Amino acid sequence: MMNFQALRNGSALVWITALWFLFWPGLLQAQPDVTILGIDTLWYPEVLVNLEITCGAEKRFDVQRPQLSLDENGVPVSTFMFYCPPPEEECCLSVALVLDASGSINGPIFDSVKVAAETFVRGLNGDCDYATVVVFRGYVHTVVPWTNDVQRLLNGIKGLFALGPGALYDGIGRGMEELIHKEGWECQAVVVISDNGFDNASTRYTLQSCIDTARANKLRIFPVQVAEGGTGNDAAFSALARETGGIAYMGITMSELRDIYNDLRGMMRRHFDFCAMTYWPGCPDGTTRTVTVEVGRPDTYCGGNARADFTYIAPYRKNQLEEIRLKTDDIHVTAADTARVVVRIPRQYDSLLIEAKYIDVVFDRQCLEFLSVDFSESALEDCRYKAELNPRGLHLVFDTTVVVTSPLSLGRFLFKPLGNASARCRVSFNLAGLRTPCRFFQETGGMVEIVPVVDIDGNEERGFHVSAFPNPFGPGAWTGQDEIQVRLSVPRALRAMLHLYDANGNKVKKLVEGIFAGGEHLFRIDGRGLNNGVYFLIVEAGGFRKIIPVVFMK
Repeated sequence: MMNFQALRNGSALVWITALWFLFWPGLLQAQPDVTILGIDTLWYPEVLVNLEITCGAEKRFDVQRPQLSLDENGVPVSTFMFYCPPPEEECCLSVALVLDASGSINGPIFDSVKVAAETFVRGLNGDCDYATVVVFRGYVHTVVPWTNDVQRLLNGIKGLFALGPGALYDGIGRGMEELIHKEGWECQAVVVISDNGFDNASTRYTLQSCIDTARANKLRIFPVQVAEGGTGNDAAFSALARETGGIAYMGITMSELRDIYNDLRGMMRRHFDFCAMTYWPGCPDGTTRTVTVEVGRPDTYCGGNARADFTYIAPYRKNQLEEIRLKTDDIHVTAADTARVVVRIPRQYDSLLIEAKYIDVVFDRQCLEFLSVDFSESALEDCRYKAELNPRGLHLVFDTTVVVTSPLSLGRFLFKPLGNASARCRVSFNLAGLRTPCRFFQETGGMVEIVPVVDIDGNEERGFHVSAFPNPFGPGAWTGQDEIQVRLSVPRALRAMLHLYDANGNKVKKLVEGIFAGGEHLFRIDGRGLNNGVYFLIVEAGGFRKIIPVVFMK
């Protein structure tokens, strides 16, 4: 017997299911989603956040700026630009074609380069695209200045020839100069093509200056290395592309070259098929930061809201930070005393926040002996650290990161003078490991002036006298004399050494060495082989040491 109740229940279930599939798009409201595809800091302090925004899983480009909010490290960013171009939108080109015309590329390779360049130019839109053609040999020549005349560009390429050495970096620099300050379009790039990428004739630009100029002017560089199975200066080509946001094509064969140029033209013309937010946080201090983007707040979008986080590391660029130069006290001590060098923070930074990591103390270990460091009642009083001596001096490593509000001093460093002679001992402090937002610490230093121990009558207990005249010396000095006289007076027979060092601590002249009778001795130093600059006359006698700065002028 049929169960009519079950049949009725089953029919109801079928009808409900049918109605659900018929009306479910209206019952389930679409929801937004946002994904941060990446963060570009190539032109820091400008930060570019690339976004993909969807509504009901469909990629959308209709989001408006009031529907977005941006935070960095939890702090709202109120000033930002937002651009969400339709994927079919294209922009006009401004391109510098920089072609290697040196002797190494002569022959069939250069013929193929010209054909590929002509193919690139024929694909330009003569109504809005602009280009320039630059060649480099032992010199750089702009064959065709910035123009949208396609036939003029083709004629310039057709008449090219290859000869002589290569000036790769000057060629790239000239190409950038042709684009900079022109009324160019958003899609700007430098396309450079060479058989090996070596440079032996540039005089104005280097690899680094090309990169710096491109980044400062938001120019992407696309290096193309043409070589039938060969290799060239791969590292330079890779750096040009990587550091400017371009792409490097290495070892491209002649058959591939035309396709590469067609790909480049299309790549530069199309906008990326995602949205972008641009803001300027400043402070390139190398710190790690978290960016949060919300879509649907404060104004709703797609019936709801969504958020995404992304962490990036800001560049560390000293030239974009404020420099802080700390102060040190010049110390005058007798040879029997302890020298105390105090590192102080200028009063305008009396509320400076310091992140302690390490301190390098560089000093002459033949002039001073390190005793201890005293951080009591100083900015670093609560920091734990480890002290390590090395050939250059002292390395202080802090095993914890402590943020403190600085008083007047960072700490006191204690030294023992070596010997009983007069000396000036240089002590420098490398505080690069101490950072605070938007500022960096430059190396700072002090001088320990050591005077001999004297007896009751005020005379030197032991030691010797030394003097040098004229100072400065040399044909360009005020005396015009090309030699300096050194007068050494010893109280008794002593073993003495007299040497001349340059400012980097290198011995440049070994003057005298031996045992000298008590009394006065005269030596002469000529300027042969010396360059202009400061030198140090170091005299050691009877276990004592004196240093006299002298200046040589041609």
